[in-house]
Amino acid sequence: MTEKDFLDEIIEEGTARDPNFPAMVDHAYKRRVAQRAAKGSDAMWMLIRVELLSGVGRDLNPPPGRDFLVSSEHTFRAFADAINSAFARWELSHLHVFRIGSRDIGTKVEDLDFEDDKRTKIGSHETGADFFYEFDFGDSWEHRCSVIEAEVDPDELYGEHPRRPVPIFGWGTIPDQHGRQTPDP
Repeated sequence: MTEKDFLDEIIEEGTARDPNFPAMVDHAYKRRVAQRAAKGSDAMWMLIRVELLSGVGRDLNPPPGRDFLVSSEHTFRAFADAINSAFARWELSHLHVFRIGSRDIGTKVEDLDFEDDKRTKIGSHETGADFFYEFDFGDSWEHRCSVIEAEVDPDELYGEHPRRPVPIFGWGTIPDQHGRQTPDP
């Protein structure tokens, strides 16, 4: 069954229960589009380069990296999730933190005085601004995040306004999360 067939079936079943169902769906859809437009109207989109500088006691030179399309309205947690995915991390139970000047924004735990990354939005940053991201405090995967272009058009770079930060370009070899060169026996 195609997606169109599935949606047609839902509309048909809903209309059988209430003849106003198609109008209600249309109204809900238009309201949601308007909410998204209003929510995203103040968002500034940035192209942020993330370079993996070191981890598991090794400096990476030249550093592998990824360029991300990120909105000022995205949270730091959403950005951390995108970075971890783009850098091939599968064991995600480790703590992480973004360091921006004197601010530490990361996993909210009792023993650490971090701003909660689930609630803190990235906000607007100027071209040239740098901050750092550390994943796994034991292996200490250090990343430099650099705003390489502020006020970009997501439609032009990606084709739409993505819901989450997305990588749009990358280079270099990503090392294993635990520094392994071969599978464990």
